[in-house]
Amino acid sequence: MDWTTPWMGREPTVYLVDPDQPTRRLFYKQAESLGFPLECFAAPHEFLNQWEVGQSGCLFASLDLPEVDDPAALFRLLAASRVHLPVVALSRKGEVRWAVEAMKAGAVEYLQKPCTAAQLAEAMKSAVCWEAEYREDILLCYKVRRRLERLSPAEREVLDRVVLGLSNLEMAAELKRSVRAIEQRRARLMAKMKARTVAELVRMIVLAQCLLPRSDGLRPEPLRRLSLV
Repeated sequence: MDWTTPWMGREPTVYLVDPDQPTRRLFYKQAESLGFPLECFAAPHEFLNQWEVGQSGCLFASLDLPEVDDPAALFRLLAASRVHLPVVALSRKGEVRWAVEAMKAGAVEYLQKPCTAAQLAEAMKSAVCWEAEYREDILLCYKVRRRLERLSPAEREVLDRVVLGLSNLEMAAELKRSVRAIEQRRARLMAKMKARTVAELVRMIVLAQCLLPRSDGLRPEPLRRLSLV
């Protein structure tokens, strides 16, 4: 099957953060059988050192590493580096509580080690399909995030009220500014956000809130599944 991401013109890569050699051998075998390139890293910082926003594929990350105190800690690291790939959590811990924490933190799937070849193959295919479906929206979200960072505090005040549906007159009264001042701020924020209409602006904000990490680093991503042996 051709897994090439059509809008990027390149095939997705499976990234593995796990120093365990038996696990790596299993990954090499399954990635090769599915036609996915595989890149392995011993620790999260090794993966993050080579990460660039826009890379395609999925990330399998071990939760049994010394650097990972809990699943949320891993996802905070990924969020800080703007890693947008779907993440499959790996762990030898079979407790349901641990798996639930991983899913709440942002994993699209949880695999207990050692997993079977069939489980791993299915997880790889599902994660790559997840990325193919949501990739364009997620990359747009990061563009929106950068645009939001360029807004002034005054423009953010107007943005918050535009999203709530307030009119220029209502915003002027609430912020104790003239209607003309509100119109100017609104025009500037629309230009900075590259939004042609209010509906387009609202869609950007809602999409970013749905798919990007929250301030605590946790990711409210959809399509999570639980796979316990």
